[in-house]
Amino acid sequence: MDSLTHLVLGHAMGVFASGSTPAAQAGAYWGALVGNSLPDIDVPVGFLAGRGWALHRKFTHTIPGVLGLSLMAAAVITAAIPGSRMGLTFAWTLAGCIVHVLLDCHNLYGTRPLWPFSNRSFGWGVLFIMDPFMLITLGVGDVAHLAGWLSTGTLQTTYAVNGLYILGRWLAWAILRKRMNAPGVVRFTMAPYFLFWRYLRETDNAMEYGRVKLLTGSLKPLESVAPARGPAVDASRLNPQVATFLHHARYPFARVDVIDQRYRVTWEDLYGRLRGRRGGVEVWIDSLG
Repeated sequence: MDSLTHLVLGHAMGVFASGSTPAAQAGAYWGALVGNSLPDIDVPVGFLAGRGWALHRKFTHTIPGVLGLSLMAAAVITAAIPGSRMGLTFAWTLAGCIVHVLLDCHNLYGTRPLWPFSNRSFGWGVLFIMDPFMLITLGVGDVAHLAGWLSTGTLQTTYAVNGLYILGRWLAWAILRKRMNAPGVVRFTMAPYFLFWRYLRETDNAMEYGRVKLLTGSLKPLESVAPARGPAVDASRLNPQVATFLHHARYPFARVDVIDQRYRVTWEDLYGRLRGRRGGVEVWIDSLG
């Protein structure tokens, strides 16, 4: 999820933590607040190290990563806040980190939280990377609580509201996936947005890119391609650039144009439409024999 959502969720969780463990209110609050954003420390570290986004959602989103970060953060918070208890502060910091990683698993980018025990990536595609409902309900609730307009108990209900919201999206996701998997479909994938999912599905004869509404389930095809076949396409596969492209592509297709007795073969990956990207590899074939 985006950093702002993690932050507002951290405040709401911190209020819940301080109310649940009154003997260590401040430490519990700051542990939960910091923990909800702590795994994303890999972003500034990556840019400071000259790696950019390359480190994002790697080690700091794994079991040893969240344990180590939680332990260090809890030690600092306990030392800085009189009356804090290391055990409780660590527990709430770790809980915040776990919530962070679980939320990240709900969007399409996903994480590998079980490393080093498993390298499996979890990217369920249930929530958009920045969900307006979660951001508004939690953000408005946080601001109102900090201003004294909203009671602690009322703020805590935003957790239940967002829990039901996520559960509803899981239900919609399951229904839409079942609809995508129609007879004749070889494979499909979906990418979440706020009020709709974008989808790709492939049959034996074509690949389709489109949009399906969250509330009504209505499908709107946006593009359909029938992959080109023939000698020119087969010849283009021998090109090193095409071979590299096909190695990474998920839904590749080719178009063939004949220009001045030459064959222009353009390869694209329909999967890029889900992320709003276009582009591919273009090669020219002078002779087919």
